[in-house]
Amino acid sequence: ACHLNSHVLYYATEMTPSEFAEINLFPYLGIENPQWFNGYNNINDGSASLTLTLRDMVKLGQLYLQNGYSGDNQILSSEWIAEATSMQVSTNSSEIPGYGYLWWLPPEEGFMAIGYGGQCIAVYPERELVVGTHSTINSDTIYMSQLLGYIHNHIAPIFDNDE
Repeated sequence: ACHLNSHVLYYATEMTPSEFAEINLFPYLGIENPQWFNGYNNINDGSASLTLTLRDMVKLGQLYLQNGYSGDNQILSSEWIAEATSMQVSTNSSEIPGYGYLWWLPPEEGFMAIGYGGQCIAVYPERELVVGTHSTINSDTIYMSQLLGYIHNHIAPIFDNDE
């Protein structure tokens, strides 16, 4: 579906997703010249193949944490942020029971973008926290489970706002 949306964007705007983001997203976040591989018909793959630094990944998480604002500029609507990070599909998993629009929803709090091989953006609005990870481990389910558990159970609690 994400890759189909890339084609919809292209045919509606006559810009590839990369070209569109170079005007409407990346400059506002300070993301410069990311590598984004093309898919069918030389239109960027909407579901994968965007190479970002860890710092740039965290900037995307921060955009969601700030309800779509980057500085004084609203890049995404707060309504979109709320919908994208709300349960759209139940996964029937106790570990990550829900999925929004490209964001996985852990049971207790927050939301996570989980990419290939240990790439993760975890956002905890209640804690005003964004955690990013990069890894060279390929899609190992046990590794990903351990990594996500460590972020959620050990890193995020350090930033508890209740104290």
